[in-house]
Amino acid sequence: FGAEISGAPTYADLEGRHELDLIFSTYDGDVHALRPDGSEVTGFPVHSDLLRTIDPANPENFDAPAYRLPVFRDQRDPLSGIAVGDLDHDGRLDVVATGMQGRIYAWGPDGRRLPGFPQAMDTPPDQHAVPTPRSPTPHSRDPQRGAWAAPVLAPLEGGKKLDAIIPGWDGKVYAWRPDGTRVPGWPVEVKLPQADFARDGVDPAHYMRDPKLMYSVGVADVLGKDRPQVFVSSFECSGQSAATQDTVLGLTPLGSNPASKAWLYGLWPDGNDHAGGAYLPNWPVAMPSLSFCYDQSIDFVGEGVAPPTFANVDGSGLKIVSGAVTGPMEALNPDGSVFKKLDMSCTSAACAPNPPYRPTGDTHTLTLTGQGGFGDLLGTGTPDFVQSTTGVESILGALGSAGQASLPQVYEKAWDVRTGQVATPGFPQRQDGFPFYDAPVVADLGQAGPGTRSAIEANDNYFIHAWGPTGLEAPGFPKYTGQWTGFVGTVGDPRLDGRQRLVYGTREGDLFQWRVRGDAGRSDWWHYRHDERNTGQYGLDTRRPAVVTHAAARRSADGAVQVGFVATGDDWNVGTARRYAITWPGGHAAGLPRPKPSGSAESFAVHGVPPGVKRLRIVAIDDAGNRSAPARVVISG
Repeated sequence: FGAEISGAPTYADLEGRHELDLIFSTYDGDVHALRPDGSEVTGFPVHSDLLRTIDPANPENFDAPAYRLPVFRDQRDPLSGIAVGDLDHDGRLDVVATGMQGRIYAWGPDGRRLPGFPQAMDTPPDQHAVPTPRSPTPHSRDPQRGAWAAPVLAPLEGGKKLDAIIPGWDGKVYAWRPDGTRVPGWPVEVKLPQADFARDGVDPAHYMRDPKLMYSVGVADVLGKDRPQVFVSSFECSGQSAATQDTVLGLTPLGSNPASKAWLYGLWPDGNDHAGGAYLPNWPVAMPSLSFCYDQSIDFVGEGVAPPTFANVDGSGLKIVSGAVTGPMEALNPDGSVFKKLDMSCTSAACAPNPPYRPTGDTHTLTLTGQGGFGDLLGTGTPDFVQSTTGVESILGALGSAGQASLPQVYEKAWDVRTGQVATPGFPQRQDGFPFYDAPVVADLGQAGPGTRSAIEANDNYFIHAWGPTGLEAPGFPKYTGQWTGFVGTVGDPRLDGRQRLVYGTREGDLFQWRVRGDAGRSDWWHYRHDERNTGQYGLDTRRPAVVTHAAARRSADGAVQVGFVATGDDWNVGTARRYAITWPGGHAAGLPRPKPSGSAESFAVHGVPPGVKRLRIVAIDDAGNRSAPARVVISG
């Protein structure tokens, strides 16, 4: 595709046909939407704005011979990720993208820009400052213009319409309505309140604030308020390293309160307009680090707090899972208290010495570069938390080997969050590289065992692994790309014929697609941040019913209209929809029968259709209120 594929691809039925399109963005400012046969959806690719039109100080406006060439002069705002959702709840899917110049773009399913977009974030006072430490405390930075995190779609104001939420490099979280106006109360600045310095034992002279917010926010209604709360990973740090005894204690279930810590924020959906302020009670929460929380090596690698994810693991409501770099992953209650600290021990066979590369093995693991996700690996109905981790002994050995190329061991790990213990004896498993910006996908890949699923994750050595609950890889894995994959892939059934595909994009701009076994309807973490809205909430129903097929309508002698079609499902063509909506200009049908399971033949009479009406519109709606694309049918007879 001529440019690095950015963010994560996703499947959605943009055209409203009985198939799924593959949608993804690139750093040269394009969004592609490919049909199952590889052709572009009509109206795509779409493009971001030219850099030279965004900022007069962009080099493309310099009076130099090189910038007279279109290849240099016409560079576009890089796009760093997308989200897909029905913003207006009108049955049409929209595509939202983050521009790295601090902008948000949005297009309809036909590739036309939505009215009111693009929109821009606020401009910091010194937007062209060199992004090096400039603030009073060591290693703190000034706000910058820009954004990198993929958008998140959620109904901040309640109802069914979706707002778009993107954090920026200026330390603010922004939210826009479907019409491009800002949601009242937003943006919200994410910055440690003065009172929390004393609460968390932070010395203001050492506090490090990097205002950039690099990860997508998490959204979930953990408080049961019918409007989701917003959770934000900051890149602040206490600026102090943990003492040896705190590091040792932190590896145990007892834990410790080390000097090194970073923060996870919880925000009300009405932001600054909330009585008492934007922050939830007891938030932000200090997340412990066992060594450091800001290493300044590679930008946002080894810094801050992991993106939050959410799941109801014990029937008591949603828990929030996150952790600071070099720390443990923790499951938090809605009030910010710790529900469970996830076990850091490394006891599987994979943790044993692996001479000559790992002569000592690892006894414990910690969080370093990865992101997490949930999935029901064992098929018990309870999701496990999956994330890559790094061995403690091997990372210490690697960092302490001056003048020698030495790499730590990375492990894929899965926990039962109810107990905090490793989910199965099959984990941890060795990774053969770092999953730098990657997150897992959890999907049914046809492995042995009823209901089981596999944890799929890529790494910087170009491999894609898929471990089942026993630690064995799924048939046909690992996959090898020969290129560095970007973030995470996706699984889906693009032709809706029961044949599942796994897709990954690479930094070289290639798109890999494999036929894989398994049932796409049982893939319960099928995309980066769980779903195509990027919410991070396990179990959230965002997959709408597929369009009904083979629709026909004939007017009977008694004036009723007899309709027939093939039923669709709840999630695409899986399961059973909740209800049908049949409409015509100025009217709608009442008293329709409950839908039959997907693939069933439907036939029933629709009464009350005026004689002059020539066409009907049939929509399937699921339990979550997701609306299928409409099937339009001409009335004969």
